Amino acid sequence: MTCLSRLVSAFVVLMPFLFGCEPGAPPSSLDVTRESLPNGATLVRYASLTHQPTATLEADLTIGSLEGESWEVFGDVRGIEADPDGSIYVLDFQSREIQVFDSEGSHLRTLGGPGDGPGELTAANGLLMDPEGILWVNDHGKMRFLGLDSDGTELARIPFPVQSYGFIWERMRDREGRFWMAAPQRDAPMTRPGEGLYESEARVHMKSIHPETGAVDSVHVGRTRSRSFVVPMSAGGQAFFPVPFDSRRAIGLDPEGGFWRSQGEEYHITRLDARGDTTLVIEAAVPRLPVTASDREWVVERMTEQDPGLDGPARELVALAPDRRPALDQLFVDDEGRLWVRRVREEGAPPLYDLFDGGGGYLGSLETSFHPHTYWVPTVRGGHAYFLVPGELDVPTVVRAPIPPLR
Repeated sequence: MTCLSRLVSAFVVLMPFLFGCEPGAPPSSLDVTRESLPNGATLVRYASLTHQPTATLEADLTIGSLEGESWEVFGDVRGIEADPDGSIYVLDFQSREIQVFDSEGSHLRTLGGPGDGPGELTAANGLLMDPEGILWVNDHGKMRFLGLDSDGTELARIPFPVQSYGFIWERMRDREGRFWMAAPQRDAPMTRPGEGLYESEARVHMKSIHPETGAVDSVHVGRTRSRSFVVPMSAGGQAFFPVPFDSRRAIGLDPEGGFWRSQGEEYHITRLDARGDTTLVIEAAVPRLPVTASDREWVVERMTEQDPGLDGPARELVALAPDRRPALDQLFVDDEGRLWVRRVREEGAPPLYDLFDGGGGYLGSLETSFHPHTYWVPTVRGGHAYFLVPGELDVPTVVRAPIPPLR
């Protein structure tokens, strides 16, 4: 969230956006300043954004239940995709299977299954449907992207450009078919830290691999920083606890080429081209929520529930937390090229996404009528958004919501 130098030629424009009559709709024009930066990039600065959603995402289909057939009781969902016909693909990390449903939610077939053979899965943590109808599965057990047809037949295996693991795949594939993965690179080798605060800074490169040629490319997209609290464990080794309420790096791939990036402290988003040069910056005057005493106590309670001996380290950890939460914590580009930016809201509030076009024009803000998992990045396909929601007794549930007209 660094402030960029501003050049002279600033002019104020009123960008008219016509919205429907939903509750909370913003005025028909927004006060936005556009400036030219020294490198030729454009800075789009909004004096404010609506505090209320301009439309609501309402569920029209739910899949998953506490009891039932094996294919409708999910264990650990790590991927959701949809094809042009509206069929839905759900990856269960626990069973190592992909369940396929039609657009009405009826089960069609099961793909995958545990194993090392063709079409089988070992540690798959994400799905991506390409324009040609190939379902790509990120299997970090094999360190390969697996390309499957609609019946689960394996068509291709592509090695990772970066040998890494992750909880959920960030699903980055451009229009040229290249797969991209983030590759942080420290300036100095990591040494074993002592107890207490550990700060880390690294350069971030996005590395790609082309599925046909095997060509590997790399683009520098900036630096990232993080803070952790190191606690020695009684059984040996160390535990790293991230400082709560710190901002986190967010990078989204633009399938047409380039990246969107934010560190999250302020509402400041940068658009990079395919060479890593800044072409567009979006800023908005969005208030950051305070980190309260009850917020800090909540962190202590969660840590001591896992291990009562962590009470002391937990209180040292929360003392390092910032006074305010970051402004945003997630961004991605959907299948129509719109940028989705998730704001950080008060506890218990459903997520609120601000949508922008490729030129930084504000399209509206969407709030869900349900509460998805906070770590989940929605899949947006064919006018619908797909979320993972904790169902009864926290059993994973897939929720589909049509995207209402915005502009």
